[in-house]
Amino acid sequence: MPSKDETQALLAAPPPQDKTPSYHSVQIDIKQTLSLPQTLASSRPPTPPKSMCDCECDCECERGVPIVTSVHLHPPSHQTSMSPSHAAKSTTSVPVVVVMTFMTLFMSVVGAGMLSIPYLFASTPPAVVLASLVAVGLGMGYTAELLVRVHIATNLSTFNGLAHAAFGSLFSKMVSVTTIFAILGACVGCLEIVRDLSPFLLHLVGIETTLDPATVVLTVFLLGIYPLTLLKKLTALRFSSYVGFVASIYLVVAVSMRSRPAQVEAAHPTSANLPLKVAHVVSVFNYAFVSHLNVIPLFVNLQVAVAAHSRRHLLSTSSTSATLVLMQWVILAMSVFCIGMYTIFGLHAIDLYGSATQGNILLNLENDSVMEFPRVAVLVTILFSFPLLFHPFAMLVEAFGLQLLGRDQKPLSRGAKAVASL
Repeated sequence: MPSKDETQALLAAPPPQDKTPSYHSVQIDIKQTLSLPQTLASSRPPTPPKSMCDCECDCECERGVPIVTSVHLHPPSHQTSMSPSHAAKSTTSVPVVVVMTFMTLFMSVVGAGMLSIPYLFASTPPAVVLASLVAVGLGMGYTAELLVRVHIATNLSTFNGLAHAAFGSLFSKMVSVTTIFAILGACVGCLEIVRDLSPFLLHLVGIETTLDPATVVLTVFLLGIYPLTLLKKLTALRFSSYVGFVASIYLVVAVSMRSRPAQVEAAHPTSANLPLKVAHVVSVFNYAFVSHLNVIPLFVNLQVAVAAHSRRHLLSTSSTSATLVLMQWVILAMSVFCIGMYTIFGLHAIDLYGSATQGNILLNLENDSVMEFPRVAVLVTILFSFPLLFHPFAMLVEAFGLQLLGRDQKPLSRGAKAVASL
């Protein structure tokens, strides 16, 4: 039997530590072992899944292209899902995000392409135009939805990345070249509208000069607007799209209200050269319904809001499937709304201007005080939409050039980008 002193020493000593690992610690060890090699399991935390992108993705672009979704360049196979740090920042309610998604998608569709629609009704039989309008509008909406479905299935957000996954490197380069020329055409369209409206713009600001108005306006355009294309983020120009949205609605309403009392020579389009006319009509409507450049970033934003809503309300519904349903309704609503608006605008415009309807409807609004505001607003919108088009265009050209040179992971400096864009 131990003595009194030995008993007191045993009571004062700390209990022996149990070296058997608990269930919780064993679970942690298993997770670390599965995620990392055994030699690094004790010194490094688990790496996140490769589908996550740690870059600062800017998914709030209006006309921004999902070709380049971060401040640095990625190879075509780069996956640009939202990382948890991005997903946790969403506090906006789902209905508000749905409305914002519709507005942004609508503003990315309605633009310079709408200005040529009245001429289609004046030069092509209305039945052909309406049939093409419905077919192209619904078809473009379906392809936009299909692009979202492919993004969900592959977790890829870039056009050339999707092409690379589907058909390989060569087809990816072909898609990049095609997209470059498509955005270049939109940039040229902006410059053409500015050139057409240059006399009106100089007269509006009270400038009298013997120089060609187009030369003066394009010089100011390059000096004042082009530097904006060198900015890292163009979200400061988002107000121009809201102005353009209001101006577009105002233009449609003004033309519709003034079409009835007008007395002009009616347009009598014939069916001569109908295949060429159909090709022209379809090409214009294709441009007037392009929403594919924004549909994936908008879907990602909507998905983040839906996921946050599900976590707050402890819902078990899949956020991806719920977001897809919402996005389908947004795309359908946008397509139907644009079909109706284009129809009203085109039919009332030919009632107002008849056979004198020009390829750019803004040219028919000269010397018309009622139409002065929409002309200025649409012109300002087009001016400020140029950086939103040229910026992704320049980045895509840069990414494509680096891809050809095998330097995907080595982006150019800011100075080199400026020189290359010039």
